[in-house]
Amino acid sequence: MEIVKLPRPMRWFWGCLGAYWLADIINQGFFYVAVMSLLMIPILIVDVYFPQQI
Repeated sequence: MEIVKLPRPMRWFWGCLGAYWLADIINQGFFYVAVMSLLMIPILIVDVYFPQQI
């Protein structure tokens, strides 16, 4: 099975800002997408420094 490579934390951060910006323009649901994505950034940082041993 192929290992999935997740995006780097900065890409997640810019995506969160984009979702927050879209929340004002299109739909308030994008605000919750931005918050959930921001909460995922620490998990991505830990994954970079402590990769899973296979």
